[in-house]
Amino acid sequence: MDRGNNHVASRSQRWHFLLPGLFGCLLLGIFLTPAPLYQGSVGSVVSSKEEAEDIWLRGKHSQHSRDTTPIMDLVVANQRNDTKGLLRYFAEAHIKGQLSAEAFKEVEHLLLLEQQHHQPQRSRINADKPYESGAASLSNMTQSPHALVQEEIYWRGRDRREAELTRIHHNYSAIKPFNSWGPIYIWDWFNPDHLCPTMERVGRVGDGGKWMCGLETLRKRPEEVGRPCIVYAFGINDDTSFEEELVNITHCQVFAFDPTVKNLPASALNATPPLHFYKQALGPRDAPSRNFLIERNLLSIMKELGHTYIDVLKVDVEGAEWASFAPVFAAGPLPVGQLLIELHYQDVATTFDFFDQLEKQGFRAFSRETNYHPCVTGKMPVAIEYSFIQPATFPKGDALQASKAMLAGLPTYQRQNGVIYLLTQRTRVHSHLIAMLKGLDKYFNAAPGRSYPIVIFHDDFTPADEAAVRAATSSPLTFHRIEFDIPAFLDKEKIPERTECSKHSSTVGYRHMCRFLGLQVQHLLKHFEWHWRLDDDSLFLSPIGYDPFTLMLQNGKKYGFNRILHDNENCVVGLWDVAKDFAKDRGISPTFLDNWDDGVTFYNNFEISHRSIWTNPVVMDFMEHVDRLGGIYYVRWGDAPIRSLAVALVVPETEVHYFSDIGYAHLPYHRQEPRPLPPPFAGALWYLDGASQYIRDVEENNRLDRMGALKRRRQHGVVVIFSTSERFEALKRCLASFEEKFNKHRGYHVWVWSHGLTYEQRLELRALSSSPVRIDTMERPLHLTEGGENRAATGSKGPCGPHDVNSTRLLGWEISRIIAKRYIWQWRLADNAFFTEDLIDDPFLTMVQSRATYGVAAFGTVPAMHRACVRQLVNTVTTRFAFEKKGREELLDTVESVYFDPSFEISHRALWEDPRWDSLIEIVETGGTAVSWEEKAPTPFVGHVDGAYIRSLGVALHLQGGEGGLHIFDNLHAVDLSASVMISNRSNSNKQQQEGETRRIAGHGLEVSHDSQVLGKLFRPQRLGFLDAMLGTPVSLPRNPSSVTHGATPPAAAVVTNTPEMVWMLGETRIGHMNNTKPEAAFVLDDAVALLSPANKIIDYFWRHRENQGMPASILNDGTLGSDQTLLPTAGLAVVPERHPDQVRLILLCQRQNVSASYIEGERTQLGSAVVVVTNAQMPPSRWVYDVRQFPGTDKWNGWHTAMALTDGSLVSRNPTTDSVYIMGEQTTNVTTENSWYLKREHVVSKVPLVSLMRMSVEKMEIFATAAAVGAADEEVRNEGQWVSYAETVLETGSPAEAAERLRNHSKTLLPSEEGQAKALVMERVGLGYLSGPKLWFMGDILLDDDNGEEEGKRLVVKTSPAITGPWEDHTVMRLPSEYSTRQYICPSLYVLPDMAQDQQWEVALGLACLVRGHGATPVQEGRSQLSAQVGPTTVDVFRVRFKAPAEAVIDPIPTV
Repeated sequence: MDRGNNHVASRSQRWHFLLPGLFGCLLLGIFLTPAPLYQGSVGSVVSSKEEAEDIWLRGKHSQHSRDTTPIMDLVVANQRNDTKGLLRYFAEAHIKGQLSAEAFKEVEHLLLLEQQHHQPQRSRINADKPYESGAASLSNMTQSPHALVQEEIYWRGRDRREAELTRIHHNYSAIKPFNSWGPIYIWDWFNPDHLCPTMERVGRVGDGGKWMCGLETLRKRPEEVGRPCIVYAFGINDDTSFEEELVNITHCQVFAFDPTVKNLPASALNATPPLHFYKQALGPRDAPSRNFLIERNLLSIMKELGHTYIDVLKVDVEGAEWASFAPVFAAGPLPVGQLLIELHYQDVATTFDFFDQLEKQGFRAFSRETNYHPCVTGKMPVAIEYSFIQPATFPKGDALQASKAMLAGLPTYQRQNGVIYLLTQRTRVHSHLIAMLKGLDKYFNAAPGRSYPIVIFHDDFTPADEAAVRAATSSPLTFHRIEFDIPAFLDKEKIPERTECSKHSSTVGYRHMCRFLGLQVQHLLKHFEWHWRLDDDSLFLSPIGYDPFTLMLQNGKKYGFNRILHDNENCVVGLWDVAKDFAKDRGISPTFLDNWDDGVTFYNNFEISHRSIWTNPVVMDFMEHVDRLGGIYYVRWGDAPIRSLAVALVVPETEVHYFSDIGYAHLPYHRQEPRPLPPPFAGALWYLDGASQYIRDVEENNRLDRMGALKRRRQHGVVVIFSTSERFEALKRCLASFEEKFNKHRGYHVWVWSHGLTYEQRLELRALSSSPVRIDTMERPLHLTEGGENRAATGSKGPCGPHDVNSTRLLGWEISRIIAKRYIWQWRLADNAFFTEDLIDDPFLTMVQSRATYGVAAFGTVPAMHRACVRQLVNTVTTRFAFEKKGREELLDTVESVYFDPSFEISHRALWEDPRWDSLIEIVETGGTAVSWEEKAPTPFVGHVDGAYIRSLGVALHLQGGEGGLHIFDNLHAVDLSASVMISNRSNSNKQQQEGETRRIAGHGLEVSHDSQVLGKLFRPQRLGFLDAMLGTPVSLPRNPSSVTHGATPPAAAVVTNTPEMVWMLGETRIGHMNNTKPEAAFVLDDAVALLSPANKIIDYFWRHRENQGMPASILNDGTLGSDQTLLPTAGLAVVPERHPDQVRLILLCQRQNVSASYIEGERTQLGSAVVVVTNAQMPPSRWVYDVRQFPGTDKWNGWHTAMALTDGSLVSRNPTTDSVYIMGEQTTNVTTENSWYLKREHVVSKVPLVSLMRMSVEKMEIFATAAAVGAADEEVRNEGQWVSYAETVLETGSPAEAAERLRNHSKTLLPSEEGQAKALVMERVGLGYLSGPKLWFMGDILLDDDNGEEEGKRLVVKTSPAITGPWEDHTVMRLPSEYSTRQYICPSLYVLPDMAQDQQWEVALGLACLVRGHGATPVQEGRSQLSAQVGPTTVDVFRVRFKAPAEAVIDPIPTV
């Protein structure tokens, strides 16, 4: 089969299908624009032209203040008798101020005289009006010339429609609603003929926004009418832009209705005033439908909410509008001021009837807008937005008398006979009860039509307690004191003080509560038909949005719940047998008891039930039987299982409702997020496949997505802590904070492995936890010093660790494999970890949701002295496993330089049961050898290789096998691991600070800080989209370019604020998705753009989309320079044009790189430099328009793209006609010696007017040249150098190679400096900045640490100079951690980040951009992930160097990260 031809054919068929819809929408866009006010000539009936002129002149001369107004030509009357045309003409003149009120009264008189001769063509239409319409009486119309004009325009359009219908004999079947080629669509019949002079759009562009009229009128409603404006919005669809903007403008009360959304966004709920949310659908009647559990009639909702008039009614209900409005039209005139509705075509007759009904009620259309979504899918324009206004009622905000009478005749809304009840104690009044009642009011009971009574049962309230509770709520309250006692028919001697059920919930008092809420409470509520049980710590998370009692009544439900659980088997011993024996003895056929496993229970702290359940003789008999058995007191049978069994005996499954949509929590046991209202069948119990199968799935962990609440249940895991007696205080601190901030709400078991703990110490540890704590004591102490360089510092004798075989085995793998036999998950936590705040997310659950088998919070650095040993271990293992070269390199990249730090580590049983562990253990125990650090003699790995290294290698083998996934816990703000993680770095830091040299720059002391979080987190891989990239240059963007007035120079604060925004140019970028925490790249782009705000932790990525395929494409590299080269932006500058302060230009200097297929590895990739000018940088980068030009005189050895800055040091140019820029360039020479060759880099500077650079011209560019080369006469000038023309000196005739040679001969080298105080730049891409405080130019660089003795050591250097032309000096400000010296870190860029500096006058902020090998995006080939050592992820460390002012300057040592 020819796949190519088939593809072409399918595309042609698709376009053939789409063409009618697209063409139709094109015509609709042309013909369905709102009609403007008719301005053509309108005839008038006067006896003669002279009489008309006489009337006009009298009107003109009666306006004493307008004598100079030119006389407007009077339109001569046309052939037909059109008296209203004359009235319209003079009304227009009156509106424009060309006719006085006295003259217009004469016109009024003329109209009355001619009225008896007027025979309108629409007599048949007017006869159909059953009640007063917006087209009011003639006398009312003449009082408002503007309204008279509007009404005349409307009737003209109505006449045209009637004439066309008369031509086809009112036969709707003859009308074709959508003809692909025109000429008439169904919507052409109904033009928006009404003119709204204040029409404006509210809400977002496209679907969701609405055209409205008279927003100022709505805003003045409280002053003019004495009430806020009322808005009903049916259909939200997660877009509240219209409602929120309307509230912000008018402060209307907005009532939003939509059963298909879970909740309104926080911005809507927190608006002023907040939006009221209802999960109710608009329908023809108050009854459920096949789609929704709740449908409400519009008039019924108004009656419930107490409204007699709706100022604005917005309707977007996806086709339900036709049936919903039919009964409303039949009831009477619609009490609405404006109707904003999206119509979805159904049929011609329904459409005409809808518009006829609206027009009869006085509504006039003033806007029409096509919804183009159906068009792009190949359909006709079946959806369209109309905006209607009722001119007679909207200005005054009051309904017609007929509407008021219609609403008054409707039955009064009656809430159900329901009650809300709970049981509490006075000790919980202020800690729980008051907050619960406030939440109940906020999200349900304070809404109009609610105010259900609340009964509070208690045993110890005082009058002061009752008063405090009443003051906290607006709900009607009743307090009922309960006297608890053990029933007399039970043997009190046999009742234990506590039972085996639970040590916390089996007290006698708790059993009193179980008996009362399980068996007795319904007898105290017999006057109420519906009972809603809550607890005093129940928590609602969002508005409920409807009346649960009404929902159950209308849907035929008797019992409602929101969670099913499996009760503790010790708490229900014998209870299920009692229920089954009861049913058998009484001859009862239970409704669904036989379908449930023992212990399956409705979690009844949220329970809604009908009175008939508890008055059922079977249930009353069963509860009496249970009470007499005494299981509540003897065993601690709970109220929840007892009531669940009663429901399962008599209530059909179809009458049990699951409230899955209500956001509800009973912490720490249960939390259910809000959801949309489910379809009618989805709320039934039988839809859950029976509770038996439902619970079985929960226990087997196979179907976690069935319900969101199940995702939050406790996992089968244990927390493991290793410690010693010497670290007992740290262990106590760790366990206490762990219990307080996390485990008291989760109840995970804790397993401590330690040496030397006394009996009293073990008791003290157990007392700190509410969960079981197992403590295993070991004969020998564990070596708990963390891995890395700190091990060597503590006297390590092995090449990779201490001579401690016991610790290596136990900490490396043995204990973890023992635990894996008993628990699915194990969480290893350092004994000196400390929880500083509540840990909200369960790490075990995070692992489940990310489908990972191993999770870690930090990586340790393998010291240089240990890497040879680790490398040998990896080589031995990969040889035994018969790894190919690629797999061996990938494993080396993973574990050679860093190891997984076990201070915070979570692993799954599958990791430790992986057979690769058996082979690895055999190698390190028997077959492996290591080179001794001291004796250089072969020694076994075990005991000489740190257990953390072996553990990391085993994890890497498991992950590489493709059966596991890695999760990095990178947001553990609640856990302080600083005492255990990366100790090696901190120890060396302290040592080097003590031994470091004192540094001062230009007489100023320094303060150095390091931040790896603020930007590093923003560039992390996304679930779908950006994975990693080679970072190009960051450019500061002006925040508010439109606010700059023409010719004004804004202060620096207008550009740089505390919320920096940057456009960060990206080089090679990988796009794809995260496959179980493993990034897989589907596309590799030559460049992309990131817009980021670090302060707000926001980043957005942009790329273009190739034609209509939707495939991502590069922003700049669109083929302009050919397919064999790409542009990498290395320097940039934002420009605000003086004449266009609302626009932003972006100038980029780029390195042209060779990417041709003929490229030879090792060959220099640079091809030269290029200039890119983006002309609309204020737009999203995907819509950028730009020009690009190669920089003259550059080649593979010379370029003008190293750095760029304005000559005055500003960040953004706002005066481009006078500003100039400095450009740092580089000259590279291949130097060959007898034994080797190397590249010699030198850096030079140029200066060019900004306006020339924007025009991509170098004609006025100057370079700083050696004066001797240009023949300067002055000796001082000859030594210092001078600026010379780049075009005249370098760009003379000749080849590019000759131009490059002239540049080397003439330009003055700045770096390295002649005095040797500054070396040449090592970093490929740097930034250039200026500090106005110390008055220094600066750049950053990374140099080898010559003083460290280790060839891999590196240091952060700041190059400074008082002038751009030098002399430059190097200043070491920080020694970098050892991981930056490994081949795993690729760090080519060190950019200046002025937006990240806290004080731009005195502080340098540098961003070190790196890629980490071995952990990045893996390319996907043929649908499968291929193993390769790709680079990634992207990291950015921010280093801040603050210069102290002379008054505060002190001497500081050199710090280390």
